[in-house]
Amino acid sequence: MSMTSETCRAPAPTARMQARDGGVVLRHGDGKHGDRFGARDVWVFTDGDQYLMHYDAAGDHGWLAALATSPDGVHWTKHGPVLDLGHLGAQDSGSASYGTTYFDGRNWHMFYLGTPNVLDDGFRTPAFPYMTMKAEGASA
Repeated sequence: MSMTSETCRAPAPTARMQARDGGVVLRHGDGKHGDRFGARDVWVFTDGDQYLMHYDAAGDHGWLAALATSPDGVHWTKHGPVLDLGHLGAQDSGSASYGTTYFDGRNWHMFYLGTPNVLDDGFRTPAFPYMTMKAEGASA
């Protein structure tokens, strides 16, 4: 059976959202919040009238999930890492990063990427295999 342009059409979007690039809202590298080498993989959620952002902070100790808060989603205050690396040999001893978060009404739950492996690249970049891990905490 041969494929023709009639039988091999790629799906096309049926609706588009008009978007405007808002530019950078969180700069890495200030030396105080564990993100000296970079910040990536953002997860933004709300708690009341406050925006919270978990992001991967690439610092001297590796890649860790970090927290920033904002009243408006544009101006952010960094608070540093919210997870630590696991003990030597633990599944998250190389990285505890990319945290996605939800609140169940009593406790916060974070699913995050853990790995014991990092690249020898000077930045401790997380390497395969990755594990999906979970952390929990009570509401403040």
